[in-house]
Amino acid sequence: MPGLILEGVTGSGKTEVLRRVLADSRVPALLKEGRVFGEDETFGESLSELRDPNLNDVQRCARLRRVMQILASESMKRGDRFGFLLERFHPSYYAVMPTWKLYANIDDALARLGCRLVLLSYPAELAEERALAPRPGDAEDRAAGLAAHFGSRSGAVHAVQESQRARLEMMARSRLPYTIIDTAGKDWDAYSRTAVDFWASDPSG
Repeated sequence: MPGLILEGVTGSGKTEVLRRVLADSRVPALLKEGRVFGEDETFGESLSELRDPNLNDVQRCARLRRVMQILASESMKRGDRFGFLLERFHPSYYAVMPTWKLYANIDDALARLGCRLVLLSYPAELAEERALAPRPGDAEDRAAGLAAHFGSRSGAVHAVQESQRARLEMMARSRLPYTIIDTAGKDWDAYSRTAVDFWASDPSG
């Protein structure tokens, strides 16, 4: 059952790469009878929930457990006919709740399902340009929102840099095969091909 997690901090180009990945002619054969789990389903309002004092960290990981229940059920029913793509998953949670024991069992289960991980990244010095730049179609000023959330524009930049560092730290703990794609050049077509190449490659090497 081939699976892929597409990860990346804000501004890394996840939306651009995902759109092109889904247009790749090889993806239907990888998904087979499976499907894509979008960010709303995998991550949702987790950042808001992080500030809710009525929730503990285990409760904040409820979406991860729900998705894993679906994957386990479908793998039992469909076996290798059920492929999946997760838009963000436990690396995003680790970036805000860096306690590995929350994710170790999930990571092990994903490894048994043949899941792989693609991390989109960019150099730390590009964090302000990439994370705080306005995007076409944004309903609100994202830079202002991030600055307000983290106390200042510089605070937001630091938070983005730390979020990317935490994802890299988590990947060193993970059992999943992974690859890191530097998106500094904004060559979204090339990055999407690399992601699908990695997803489709022979796990034996």
